[in-house]
Amino acid sequence: MYTLIFTNGSGGPQTQGQRRSFEELISAAVEQVFTEVFGETGRAFIFNSRRRKGLEKERIPEEIEKFSEEPVGMLGSGGLMLLNRILDKLTADLGAKTPRDAHLGFEE
Repeated sequence: MYTLIFTNGSGGPQTQGQRRSFEELISAAVEQVFTEVFGETGRAFIFNSRRRKGLEKERIPEEIEKFSEEPVGMLGSGGLMLLNRILDKLTADLGAKTPRDAHLGFEE
């Protein structure tokens, strides 16, 4: 597990309560984007469906390659757009720029 330490806006390090692991940031980005795109009911349906298949939402960061295949398999190019939106959210939360290299996969 990775722990990211961000500055608190004044340049100083954040307190312990402000630290979030990279895995938590991934999970939060996925949940937020799923809710924005599919609504609360749709998000709950997707996560319940995944759980019945043995794919818990808490394990998305650990199984990122498997996770990244699912939206594309179900939604085709719409799945790629969904993954890009998750990546945009995650990089915005990190204060970084989204990489736009055609050779990179979502999990990279």
